[in-house]
Amino acid sequence: MQALILLTTGKQTKDQGRFTPLREASQPLRNKGVKIYVVGVGSDDDIDVNELIQIAGSQENVVTTDLFEELVVLAEEVSKVVCGRKIPLNL
Repeated sequence: MQALILLTTGKQTKDQGRFTPLREASQPLRNKGVKIYVVGVGSDDDIDVNELIQIAGSQENVVTTDLFEELVVLAEEVSKVVCGRKIPLNL
């Protein structure tokens, strides 16, 4: 299995010209069998969970945290999921 782990701290910029919808932009990777996991860091005002789901293709592959300090714990949990252990990404 191929996996991509995306860390993001923001929302898609849509007000500065043309942009590709996130689901469309990430679909070619999913079509090739790449499992996309998205980690959003920031407050609810900073990130848009719906956009993260569009990128990952599934809510199950999305996790968020308010603090960068929690990334160590999240990285451990995500690596367990990516390596085949069925641990949900709920923190």
